[in-house]
Amino acid sequence: MKTNEIGIKRQNKRQNFRGYMKGKKHRFIDEDKRFILVIVLIIIVLGILTIQVKAMMNDNGEFDRKLCPYTVEGNKSASLKIKYFDSPYCFYCWLEKPILKRSLEAKGTLYNIEKYDIRYCLAEKKRYNMPGTPGWVFISEKKEFPTYGFIEEERLNSIICELSGGC
Repeated sequence: MKTNEIGIKRQNKRQNFRGYMKGKKHRFIDEDKRFILVIVLIIIVLGILTIQVKAMMNDNGEFDRKLCPYTVEGNKSASLKIKYFDSPYCFYCWLEKPILKRSLEAKGTLYNIEKYDIRYCLAEKKRYNMPGTPGWVFISEKKEFPTYGFIEEERLNSIICELSGGC
């Protein structure tokens, strides 16, 4: 009888231990989930901070996008002046950036471009009634042609050639 009681006690201890470990196992899984959640949140916060820092920088990496205009490029004595409105959060502005760079390299002597951050240059935005980005104001011979939206490279080059009369 004693051996049978001892066997039952051992069996109960094993079951209690297994139940105890089962609870620990779930606790470890919950701790792993919390750890992964914290890591994911840290990555998201770092990503947002990176975007914010990038948003404050201009093309040269300087923190002056609040200036209106924040960048002036091209031939300052050219007859054609372009006012370009962008935002660091604008997808089409990201696509327009390499097009503008190539245009400046190829036809930069024909025009002058002033870049404005639409978030900070509210007076200019209001003056030309810019509803969004990318926004453009082509100024030639004291005539202003405001428009907004993505302009493909060929179209931009033809507008520059037509308004500057230099191609």
